[in-house]
Amino acid sequence: MCEICGASWERVIEKIKANQDTIIKTVGWRPTCSCKNEGKGKSIVLDPFMGSGTTALVAFEHERNYLGIELNPEYIKLANRRLERRKRQGLQVSLL
Repeated sequence: MCEICGASWERVIEKIKANQDTIIKTVGWRPTCSCKNEGKGKSIVLDPFMGSGTTALVAFEHERNYLGIELNPEYIKLANRRLERRKRQGLQVSLL
């Protein structure tokens, strides 16, 4: 999302022919507006199926805010352990 005007970003794809199939691969994202932004806005990554926290780690590594939802207590413990370990290594992580 653009931090200036709020416009969404669009996926940049690459189409790869494989026999009779076409594989679509995401290779990046680009703004849909013409604002001069660097893509480091105050966006929030929402992960409704947090699991072991991989998306959370990537969000924090890219300086994004993150909100993860997980119902399974075992996965919550696992994700918290992973995030705590990265926090001790210097990654800026906030846990609630």
